[in-house]
Amino acid sequence: MEEGPRLLRAAAACALILAGCQVRGLVGSNESADSNAGTNPASETASASMSDGDTVDPSAGGETGSQSASGDPTANDTELGEDASSSGDEQPRFDVSPGDTSDACAPPTFPSCDAGPDRELEWQHVLGLCDDDAKASFHRTTIEKSVAFVEGRIGGPHSPYTPREGKRMLVLSTGDASELAMSTEELRAKHPLACEDPLLCPSTDLGGARRIKLPDPMTWRPVHHSRDCSDDAELVGKGDCSNSLVEPWQSGDGAYDYGELRMVAEVPRFTDAIEFDFAFFSSEYPLYTDGADAAPFNDMFVAWLESEAWTGNVSFDDALQPITAQSVFMDFRSPSELCPDCSAPQLEGFAMEHHAGTKWLTTKAPVVPGETIELVFSIFDLSDSSFDSMVLLDGFEWSCSSSRPITTEG
Repeated sequence: MEEGPRLLRAAAACALILAGCQVRGLVGSNESADSNAGTNPASETASASMSDGDTVDPSAGGETGSQSASGDPTANDTELGEDASSSGDEQPRFDVSPGDTSDACAPPTFPSCDAGPDRELEWQHVLGLCDDDAKASFHRTTIEKSVAFVEGRIGGPHSPYTPREGKRMLVLSTGDASELAMSTEELRAKHPLACEDPLLCPSTDLGGARRIKLPDPMTWRPVHHSRDCSDDAELVGKGDCSNSLVEPWQSGDGAYDYGELRMVAEVPRFTDAIEFDFAFFSSEYPLYTDGADAAPFNDMFVAWLESEAWTGNVSFDDALQPITAQSVFMDFRSPSELCPDCSAPQLEGFAMEHHAGTKWLTTKAPVVPGETIELVFSIFDLSDSSFDSMVLLDGFEWSCSSSRPITTEG
């Protein structure tokens, strides 16, 4: 990590610590779901790989890369139009009932492919997808050390972070993913200067250029200012169906230390949903998770789905806010000068002991039997490359649901 930005942010943190304590617990998951999730005719599946044009130098004056999912090559660098503005009389619907699971839905099940002895494992095996689970291809477009596999529990006896299936969990990080399982003492031994103060660690600059555009087909552009794709199926394919990415993305200054994992797969017959488990952590807490100065440094985890049923982020809360360092899902917050009454024994014994994280969460999202979907797991630092954020991923499975995407406690 560069010394200049770290020292500037550490100095700025002093003012934040004096601001007082604001604790945001879990106010509810987005279990509310709409039974009217519709489908469009199949759209062309986007490429599973990223072009060189998607990586942008900080000095660049505009976006590069291929056309966005909205069909407008300038969609990501324009202000919101009339349909995508934040104003309007209509408000998003949250209190709707989940759809009933179809009696005809009978997804396939497969034995765990990372339950046995150590062997040559790829990230999809650890996530829960064996090579013969589906007609699928898998892509890893990220810096090597930003992905790691963890076997067994991480942390102390109060930690809930054990594998959801098999023996291992997948870590995707904006820094060195192998450091998530390290104790404070191990981190200090590895980085004696950077980790002398545990509030400033882990923090790794992976050296990638700033991105002012999310890789296709991802886009922060909302489909509408007040409706999502469960309200109007004609919105599918026109941007982020969840409308959840626009606010934090526009509050920041581009993505740094971007990492992603992609799968392109044919949905099995009698299957109308996918689901996966995850837990998100960020060392942005406690220095950069409260107050106006914290808004640009809101690291994000995005699970983007390209389907005939939904195009966009599928992991978000009741208020249509994505999974970020400032998310209401960040239930576990370690005590700090900012919040002396906080307590998080669940984080003791690993790298987030002095920071914050979520419980295990489960996202379920609709798909269409027989279609080809693309699923992108991505994580990035927002506005700078300091203070690592990490996500544990496990337990992917084909599932049943006729609802809009929901994220609940796992």
